[in-house]
Parts: sequence; C-alpha cells; structure tokens
Amino acid sequence: MKILYLAPTNSFSGGENVTLQIAAQMQERGHKVAYCSPHGSIEEFVHEQGVPFIGLNRFSLLEVKRAIYSFEPDIVHAMDYRASFYAALLFRNTVGHLHSNCPWLKTVCLNSFALYITARRAKALICVSSSIPDEFRFVKSVKKKFITLMNVVDVQAIKKKSLEFTCKQNYDLGYCGRFSEPKNPVGFLQVVAQVKKKLPDIKAVMIGDGELREQVEKIINNLHLKNNVELVGFQKNPFPYIAACKVMVMPSQWEGFGLAAVESMSLGKPVLACPTGGLPNVIGEKSENLCKRVDEFVDRAYKLLMADSLMYNEKYNCQQRVRKFCDVENYMNQVERCYEQISN
Repeated sequence: MKILYLAPTNSFSGGENVTLQIAAQMQERGHKVAYCSPHGSIEEFVHEQGVPFIGLNRFSLLEVKRAIYSFEPDIVHAMDYRASFYAALLFRNTVGHLHSNCPWLKTVCLNSFALYITARRAKALICVSSSIPDEFRFVKSVKKKFITLMNVVDVQAIKKKSLEFTCKQNYDLGYCGRFSEPKNPVGFLQVVAQVKKKLPDIKAVMIGDGELREQVEKIINNLHLKNNVELVGFQKNPFPYIAACKVMVMPSQWEGFGLAAVESMSLGKPVLACPTGGLPNVIGEKSENLCKRVDEFVDRAYKLLMADSLMYNEKYNCQQRVRKFCDVENYMNQVERCYEQISN
C-alpha cells in the first residue's frame, strides 16, 4: 500500500510527531510511504526517521495536488483540519487526523462548514479525543466518519531520551509546548507569579517557542520573574528538562489530546491542566490536578511542591494512569486496519 502523509506545517511539534511516527511505523510494516509538507525544519526530523520527504514550496491546493498525483498514493493521511480539507477535496481515499478541539467546532462559520465538507468527502476522520465530534456543530449526518483513537507514546524511548543529558538546574514548575494562544503560556507565567508570593525562590522552565515569544519575554520582565523563569527555546529532546521538573503545568485554552501530559506523566511528573479536550481522560476526570482558574493551579502546585509524600504518591499514580496510552503496537494495528477497510 502507498500512503502519503500530508502536513500543512514546516516545523516539528506534537501533531507532526504523531504523523511522522505513524509514517515510520507503516514503512517498517512494508508499506511505501512519504511525508509531504512545506520545506522547513521538519525535513531534518523526517530524514532522521528514514522516511522519504516530498517538499512543497507552500501549502496550497495546487501544490498538494501536484504532490498527490506525483506520488500516486492509495491513501492520503492528512494532519489536522486544513490538510484534511485540501486532501478530501482532491482525493477520495483520504483519512483526516484531527488533533485539536478548536472553539469554532461549536459555531456556524467557514471552518465548521469546511469540516463538514471534509467529513462528507473523506473516508474517515481520526480524532485524538471524543470531544472533537462531540463539540462539532454539524456532526449529526456525518458522525459515522469520526473515529476516536487516542494517541500513544513509547515510554521506554521517552525514558531513554530523558537520560541523554542532565540539566544544570532543577525546576519546580515546567511548561512544554508552543508559545501560542491555545497553549496559553501567559497563563503559566501567571501561575508562577502567584506561587512566587508563597515561594520566592521558585524555579520554572519554559520549553518551546512560537509567535507569543516576545509577549512572554515582556511578561517575565513585567512580573519580575527573570530570576525565576528560564526560557530554553524549542528542544529537539525536551525530556531531560521535563525530568528535571517537579510539576508540569498545562493551562491550555483548548487541547485535542494532550500528548505532552502523557509524556510528562510517563516520567512520573504530575500534570496540572485545564479540563479541556482529552486532558480529563488523560489526567482523570475527578483528579484534583484539573484546574479551571489561576488560584486553583496555584493552590494545587503549592501543595504538591510542599508535600514529599504527596509527590511520591503522584509519581506512582501518574505512571499507572498513562499505561493505557503506551500500547504502540495496538495503536498502529488500528490505523492499519482503517487503511485496509478504505482500500478494499
């Protein structure tokens, strides 16, 4: 089977990681694959996995059409909404893969109309959380197209990477994600500033980069956090930094699955997060680690940082909780089965 993996972005993050790992696994299973996206830093990661790369000058319908007809795939597996929309318009055997429950899912707008068209034309839409179809305004007549398949992680690989180097600094709180509105890095800084009132010497690290970088730097200065918060930028291997943290914080305004939460918890790190998207399923719907307001984040963070016995229990609970997200073989079997049903 020939499978083209289509992504609209040229940098590496959570969704790109999932797409690339699926491509690499399917190649190992004997399928002919290629990863297609605009030229950029993503190419390095694709080549490292030994997956062929098809570069686009820009992400447009014409460029995508040329790539599809050049590769002649049996299946196009498209990452997220825009790539899924483009692929579904151009190619019938499309599998869309949706990674976030965007606020517009609930509204009548151009984006929700585009998703409806995508669902009508694509053969299947894999969702990382049931919150995506549950919140989609026009889901009723296309509900059968949606398949909920939660992401998985390779725990042994994560643990191995976490030991590749040792950070010079240990941290109380950590943030790992893009500096963008959905991930809410500003919310993380608000939490740090409030915890600092109780723990003046608190140390925090922010792993990532993005369009809000300048704003983040300004807020660090305005809140007098220069001695408390370290910005380490995008990290090809973020796991040693996560391993150096006591507590990870995910104040996301919206989230699809919450892959960073699973990765952090697999290293025994408790994650404080907003109850959005798939995060309640990852952390536990009744967990005290689900927080809606800054003061709730602050209170829970303070309790965890001050109680050694509580932290010990949390480490064990985290690793047990994410075991169900660690069966890579079963996950790939389900993806492959989806392809087979479409191609038959």
